[in-house]
Amino acid sequence: PENVSSAIRYGLGLPGVAAVNLGVHEAEQVRSNVRHVKNYRPLDGEERAELSRLGRKMADEWGPHFGKVARAGCRHLPIV
Repeated sequence: PENVSSAIRYGLGLPGVAAVNLGVHEAEQVRSNVRHVKNYRPLDGEERAELSRLGRKMADEWGPHFGKVARAGCRHLPIV
């Protein structure tokens, strides 16, 4: 929950992406997600770098939960 806004901002900031699909369990989560989208602003360079660091840390902690994970912060890299 603490990274929902960043995840929405990351997803909507990708070239060609016009929508994000977020799973929710409660009506308040839907309302919160709508507020995040309405207040959307692109990530700046520092925020993108921090989110990339967080993603790498989470990938290390979770392991290959959904298969192999790309090991760099760039988009569209082959999975290693």
